[in-house]
Amino acid sequence: MKSIQTKIIVFIMIIIMLCSGVVGGIAMVHLTKISDQSSAQIMNLSCREEGKKLDQIFYSVEQSVKIISSNTIRDLDMDQILQSETMRNVLIENLRPIVLAAANSTRGAVAAYVHFSPEVAPTDFGIFYSKTVGNRQFHERQITDLSGLTEEQKAEVDWYYKPAEAGTGVWLEPYNNGKIKEEVISYVVPLYQDNVFVGVAGMDILFSDIENAIAKINAYETGYAYLINEDNEMIYHPYEETELPITDMKEWNDFHLKAKKTVSGSDIFEYWEDGDEYKVACYGLENDMSMLLTAPTKVIDAENNRLARDLFVSVFVIIIVSSVVSVFISQG
Repeated sequence: MKSIQTKIIVFIMIIIMLCSGVVGGIAMVHLTKISDQSSAQIMNLSCREEGKKLDQIFYSVEQSVKIISSNTIRDLDMDQILQSETMRNVLIENLRPIVLAAANSTRGAVAAYVHFSPEVAPTDFGIFYSKTVGNRQFHERQITDLSGLTEEQKAEVDWYYKPAEAGTGVWLEPYNNGKIKEEVISYVVPLYQDNVFVGVAGMDILFSDIENAIAKINAYETGYAYLINEDNEMIYHPYEETELPITDMKEWNDFHLKAKKTVSGSDIFEYWEDGDEYKVACYGLENDMSMLLTAPTKVIDAENNRLARDLFVSVFVIIIVSSVVSVFISQG
């Protein structure tokens, strides 16, 4: 009789252990899947929302430059400008309040300008407003003389030649503006009259404002954001890294291209660095750069691991309690 009871108890214990294991295993698989999807969605949502805040800055600059350029072209008559210094002065007088108002109303702006081509107007024809850090007032300054520049010197005034070559508005990567002695990022558009290039209109904003905004972005406990250009070159990194820490560039480029075009999604990119796995979300910015948000997988999965431990402990406790109860019943 005792032998039969023992066999029944052992059978019941095995069934309980198997059921607990199967239920626990299934729960763990679903928990991991849900956790991965949730973390990817959280990373993408955070990256997208923070990226949109930066885009608001860039969009504001683009709109201000659009106002400056449209007003410049509207009042422009190149024939009269070339022939009459009086007409040139009238145009500049009309532009001053427009350029100044656009600069004052744009967050982070430190310079705004209209520069006419030396090929169609006098070399000193244009308007340039700027201010330095700590100085709240914009002041009109002498524009840059672009006549007779060497190729090396032309490379230092990309703000003029890049939009002229592109034939459309362009965002320039951060550079040091020699006139105001600050690192800036610029948006510049070419000006055309009757399909003839006549100059550029643009605005500079402090790149430190962009850096500070990105430095405040975080994900989970140790995650951070950084900025790259279309060629995967590092533009800003809070820990001063100079290269993208990804080895499989083909896979990354496919992900990067898709992420820049996707408004929302749950795709996430994974890579290894110094023995640790990282996950990264990507958002394509208005200025053709990309903001990346990354965090260590072990930190992202910390909550999932805690739940897994709790589940394992629960299953273990169920097995122990079931065993004790079975032994108690058998002895009774």
